[in-house]
Amino acid sequence: MRIAEQWLRDILAVLFRRRPATRAQIIQDTGLNPACVSVALRHLINHGVVERIGELQSTGGRRPELLLLNREAGYFLVVDLEGVSLRFALTDFFGEVCCRWHEAISLGKPLEFKRVLNGIRRLLEGLDAARRHRVLAMGVSYTGLMDEAGRVTAVNLGWTDFPLRDELRSAFHVPVFFGVDGYCKLRRETGWGAARDPSTGF
Repeated sequence: MRIAEQWLRDILAVLFRRRPATRAQIIQDTGLNPACVSVALRHLINHGVVERIGELQSTGGRRPELLLLNREAGYFLVVDLEGVSLRFALTDFFGEVCCRWHEAISLGKPLEFKRVLNGIRRLLEGLDAARRHRVLAMGVSYTGLMDEAGRVTAVNLGWTDFPLRDELRSAFHVPVFFGVDGYCKLRRETGWGAARDPSTGF
């Protein structure tokens, strides 16, 4: 049976929210049939993305197996350009920060882009080869405006139509995602913070 990418995404989303989950919960939450879930989970387990961590007690029949995301299966680079400092972080698959630091910037003065590049490279150089290979994507939070071509105009950075998207995507061979600071803060609170609804993850 061919594994659809959407199956994997849906299953990973359930496992991320529930931490851990049973197969029955995954089937219920995704709406996928048991065969699809079984094939997709086998793929994720074989690739070290999902782990079996035990079984629940049962009054009869087969005991439900508990499944959990492997927090070290992937890492994400985070770059924050929204304030009066450059902030960099590396998170695991759960979004927990593994390391972070920041550098002060002069408000309104043009920021040299090489400082952003050097900060990201510093994160990568702090990883061993195995972990570096598992860096999956980068997320960038910024103030100001980004046009359709990915050019940013931001007062705090002293940038006008700076081609941020093209520069980052040409320098690093991972998917790069961008978000305005207010939206990123909202997503943080609804996904992990005080505004999270534990029944849905949002």
